[in-house]
Amino acid sequence: MMTTVRKTVFLLVPVALLLGRRVVVRERELARVRRLVGLVEGGTGDLERRLRDLVAAAATTEERRAATAGDLAALIEDLGLAVVRTDGELLVVRATPAAARIAGREPRAITGRPLIE
Repeated sequence: MMTTVRKTVFLLVPVALLLGRRVVVRERELARVRRLVGLVEGGTGDLERRLRDLVAAAATTEERRAATAGDLAALIEDLGLAVVRTDGELLVVRATPAAARIAGREPRAITGRPLIE
C-alpha cells in the first residue's frame, strides 16, 4: 500500500509542477497583452472590453480609409488628371482614363503592365 502511495505522489508532483508553470506563463502572457492594449491592471472583463473597443476602432478606421480612397479616386477621375498608380516593381496597378488616353490604350489594358511600356 505504501508503495502505491509513493508512486502516486511521485507521479503527481511533476504534474503539479508542470501545471503551476503553465499558470505562471499564462499570467505573464496576459500581463503582456494588457500592457500592449493599454491596461495596467484589471480583470479579464476589462481586457475583453478593451480588445473589443480596439477591434471596433480598427473597423471604423478601415471604413473611413476606404471611403477616403474612393472619394480621392472619384475626384481624380472627375478632374481628368492623368494618374498612374504602380506597385513596388513598377507594374501599373491602376490608371485613370486620362492616363490611358495619353498611352493610347484602355485603362484595363495598362493594368498589370510595366510602367515603362
